[in-house]
Amino acid sequence: MEGKEEKVPAAVDVSVKETLAYLRFMLGDKLPEAIRPFLESTKTMMIYFIVAAFEVLGAEDKLPIPKENLIDALYQLQGHVKRYLGEENVSGFRANYMLVTKDPALGEDDIPERFHLVNTFCALSTLNMLGDDLSRVNKPGIVRLIACHQQPDGSFCSVLGIKEKDLRFLYAALSSSALLKDWSGVDKERAFNYILSCQNYDGAFGLAPTLESHGGATYCAVASLQLLGRLDELPNKGRLINWLTTRQVNGVNGRVNKVPDSCYSFWVGAALRMLGVVDLLEAKELRMFILECQGDKGGFKKYPFSRQPDPVHTLLSLFGLSLIGGSSAVRDIDEAMSQPKLN
Repeated sequence: MEGKEEKVPAAVDVSVKETLAYLRFMLGDKLPEAIRPFLESTKTMMIYFIVAAFEVLGAEDKLPIPKENLIDALYQLQGHVKRYLGEENVSGFRANYMLVTKDPALGEDDIPERFHLVNTFCALSTLNMLGDDLSRVNKPGIVRLIACHQQPDGSFCSVLGIKEKDLRFLYAALSSSALLKDWSGVDKERAFNYILSCQNYDGAFGLAPTLESHGGATYCAVASLQLLGRLDELPNKGRLINWLTTRQVNGVNGRVNKVPDSCYSFWVGAALRMLGVVDLLEAKELRMFILECQGDKGGFKKYPFSRQPDPVHTLLSLFGLSLIGGSSAVRDIDEAMSQPKLN
């Protein structure tokens, strides 16, 4: 917990003006030293969360940086290598500008182990939201990167050469393939089987086989099945819906016996909407909880009693409100792709 828990009065609705001011500040160059290292080290993801928040609020024309500049900044995070693991022309996106280096030993212009599947998805999604035509994306190279990341059991690792593998990276690989409209880098059958291997007796999913059921992992599993066009083959659907609906304790938690957290209004709510039963959530209670997490000066916090908002919980709170029709200030979203529906 992040402090003494106490009842926080709920706002009437999303404080759009204050939230946009908060998001502009977080995208700017005047960040406090206490938070600058974290935001700079996760630059690709932070740009995604902030741009998506502007989009879902219908304020994409109010970004503090011209769209063309943001697009150019994201392309600077794209890297290429001529050959890796027997594949020629491998490409991906890095987490931040500190990783933009050359590797003289390889004779290449980049280090492939720094291309991350989640950052690649975030960059592609943000470019898509900004209206870029993706003409500068090395699409064949990213498809090869996705193929190199898939493991024999059907899972995907986060970064080449690292053993970390779970449903998060599988989802990133599938959603990136959907954005590129090219699925040739994915063995769909193996991916499908891996997803099912992560399902537990309660119908929900852990990040990997035998791990505890978790709201975020369950979202990744359900969204991945949706992207594969195989959600109708999901086993134990009734148990899963029961597990998801029992995550609500005014707000929504991510695991059994945990306190509610604003981000799970999206992870759990989105899974329920893809399953066609989002109306099982108590929308009035959930709306009140999310608005209790709104910061005094805009943005949304993890808990009502947290000290400060952050871009991640800001976006996911707005997405959660969208799912339950909790605010006229937010647009509808494409829950399987984790982004607002674009005009």
